[in-house]
Amino acid sequence: MLEAGVIRRVRQTMLATKLAHGALVAWRLPEEKLNDAFDFMAKKDPFSGHVVIRSTDGQISGSGYRLWTTLKVPQGESLEEHGEVLKRLVGAEEFILMPANGVFALGVGHVRRKGLEPGAKLDDPAEMMTTTVVDLTQEEWDVLLALKEELGPDEIIINCWDNRAKIAGVTLERFLRSCRSPE
Repeated sequence: MLEAGVIRRVRQTMLATKLAHGALVAWRLPEEKLNDAFDFMAKKDPFSGHVVIRSTDGQISGSGYRLWTTLKVPQGESLEEHGEVLKRLVGAEEFILMPANGVFALGVGHVRRKGLEPGAKLDDPAEMMTTTVVDLTQEEWDVLLALKEELGPDEIIINCWDNRAKIAGVTLERFLRSCRSPE
């Protein structure tokens, strides 16, 4: 299916809320710069994601913030500084950073609760996962980088992680142990 173009990619999906600092960002831009800013953040800024232009029904509070994105920066980098760089590059007038303090698995997208069918509801409320950034060893980063890369057609085999362990420079056992979440 990958070679035929039926699917775009095969990769391991990961919840990365603890790997880097992130925030939801609302951008206020002149209308004539909106589409170019959207294109830049969607296609050229590797730290921006989920780029959306929102519409409003009128002049209500916040209606001037039509471009919304998520932003993640590497550990040790500043969300504010990256926001300022993007502001200058796209000609934004202002931006508001809204860092997440927690994430809830509500049953949508990549954070669907395990075993929950679409439309179903559990009796217990969702538990919040914190966004506290964790420190990884160099080996854990090497494993993470090898794990997250898209699988090529020749890698879609029964023991697909053997080669990725070699790329990370560890045994398969260490690779798999590093990939398992402690939670």
